[in-house]
Amino acid sequence: MLFRSVALAGAFAATLNWGVGGRDSLLWKQELISSFFRPEGYAFEPTARRYAVAERDAVLQAAYPRRIAGAHRRNVVLIIVDSLRADRMQVYGYRRPTTPFLSQMVGSGRMKKVADAFSSCSESFCGITSTLASREFRDISDRTFQLQDVLRDQGYRTWFLLSGNHSAWNGLPRFYHVANGTSPSFFDGALTRRYTMDDDRVVLEGLERVPAASPDRPAFFYMHLMSPHYLGVQLPESHVFTRRDDEVSPGLEPYKMLETLNNPDRYDDKVRQADGIIRRLFDALAAKHYLDDAIVVITGDHGEGLGERHWAHGWDLYNEDIRIPMLIYDAPGASRSEEHTSELQSRF
Repeated sequence: MLFRSVALAGAFAATLNWGVGGRDSLLWKQELISSFFRPEGYAFEPTARRYAVAERDAVLQAAYPRRIAGAHRRNVVLIIVDSLRADRMQVYGYRRPTTPFLSQMVGSGRMKKVADAFSSCSESFCGITSTLASREFRDISDRTFQLQDVLRDQGYRTWFLLSGNHSAWNGLPRFYHVANGTSPSFFDGALTRRYTMDDDRVVLEGLERVPAASPDRPAFFYMHLMSPHYLGVQLPESHVFTRRDDEVSPGLEPYKMLETLNNPDRYDDKVRQADGIIRRLFDALAAKHYLDDAIVVITGDHGEGLGERHWAHGWDLYNEDIRIPMLIYDAPGASRSEEHTSELQSRF
């Protein structure tokens, strides 16, 4: 009897160790006990196609040229705003003043607008990963050769400053190729000491940790904002189209109150709030001289249903689900005079 118990315990421990140990197999993904004990869920369905792409990417990355002589290495800033619909933005012709800062930037000619941009899907995990990997979601895994990998290989310092809990969601830090919680380059809502995790001021908090720009080492920033998402925190000063006493918390079961959370007036308030956060990010980046010579891309990971056909996102592919903004700021070169740099900073 004792021998049988020891044998069963040994078999259980071996099974658990095998399953928890990171096997990219559908069997171990679906096995109940080992999947419960895994430190993070599987981010991608393992397929032969994904394996093949990952193998090709490894060859591509190994052959990709490092430190090209004479290359002009500019700072690169990617701002993804969660659940942001282009058609609810003033800068895209919406009747309400939901994007005063971005509208002013486009109107002055300092920022260009892509008229029609679409996400590859209507939910965040696919939208984020396909943006960074520039691939269809079915080709992506955590071994994909991505934008941040190209730039790291070119000597860039990479920063991930993210509202929301990316640390615990679908193993995203593995996809980002950063060590969440231990890497100084990674800061998300799970690490904030001032705010709740879906508050966009988390990104500004993280940016405080970033040193001033160095002429010898360019930087890549991925910043993720949550304001328009139904879980995104609405700040008290953001009430323009709703009353100041019209406050609502998603609670523990937000799906049961999506019509309240995604009230179109509240959504417009939160788009305007995201515009204000972006202005503050431009201010902070300019103060640290990252905008002296930079390209900034502002986009969304997907759209949001506001009751036209459904609420929220993740299931459909209507225009409200996938039509997103794409705005590109292209700063003048770093060889400009100090007078020009001071003028640039004073404009933000």
